[in-house]
Amino acid sequence: MTERILGWLDRVPGYSGYRDKERRRDEDKRVRVAIADSIKRIAGKVQEAGRALANARQMQDIQAVESLYQRITLLGNKVRNATYGYAGLFDDVKIDEAALDQLGRFDRQMGKELDTLDAAASAVQAAGSDPAAIGKAVASGNDEMARLETLWESRSAVITSGRPTSDQKALALLDESAKPPPRPAAPRLRPGAALSILGDNFIVDLTMEVTGNGEALNLARIGTSDWLLQASGATDVTARLKETGADNRPAPDQNGRVTITSKDGSTQQAAVTYALNVSDADVKVRIDFGDESRAFAGNKIAPDDVDIFGQPAH
Repeated sequence: MTERILGWLDRVPGYSGYRDKERRRDEDKRVRVAIADSIKRIAGKVQEAGRALANARQMQDIQAVESLYQRITLLGNKVRNATYGYAGLFDDVKIDEAALDQLGRFDRQMGKELDTLDAAASAVQAAGSDPAAIGKAVASGNDEMARLETLWESRSAVITSGRPTSDQKALALLDESAKPPPRPAAPRLRPGAALSILGDNFIVDLTMEVTGNGEALNLARIGTSDWLLQASGATDVTARLKETGADNRPAPDQNGRVTITSKDGSTQQAAVTYALNVSDADVKVRIDFGDESRAFAGNKIAPDDVDIFGQPAH
């Protein structure tokens, strides 16, 4: 096959990535068609090998080869004919950036695994009438099919849910070289900063900086109950949060200090206990100042979803 893992998606005609919501469904179809076409070519090699064995009346080996052919064909049909309806990735709501990155990694890894499957199919053809060689090549093909099936199932789950998978079996198959490079951290916000989040403009009027246990949480208020979180250190995450009720509060389990800075530049400091809980897409924060508690909950966003237009001088 000519598609190699390096730049595999760039060779898919018309492919430009999943970040444009309006084109996301078309991009998925382009990738699926490219994968399915490759699978069909590979299946054809195995089918030809089976026909050669039938013509040679080598019936003892035909069943294993035919079984591999059927398995490859079944996956190709699933890939080509997948229908997701109004699945999570195609929904109108903001999609978790990590899900988009992971989807691209699954696609690239499938391209790499298809090269390996193609080599196994070629080995089945080259085995001729040698039972040992046929058995070894077929076993290699089935091992590769198990990997591809795992990748495909997890890829489908990402599209359906709109969230990254936590399936360790699938994640273990991903090539680390396909992982996107880490984004540079955004500068810490100060009161008076002007910023945009996905095209919506805000002015920061108050910040709370919590430090402790090797991490820093910068909470910038951008509306009556809206906040932007930038966390670094032990946990690196950016999230858009809202103040919430007691039902959404994680129990505080860390000690630290908070510095509250108002728009006029005045500051207050205090000892606090706090908690930062991060799941696949959700983020929750609780900060306790003695008898007072502040709780926040929301969703992760990508650091580059935040554009900072200006910051006041220190």
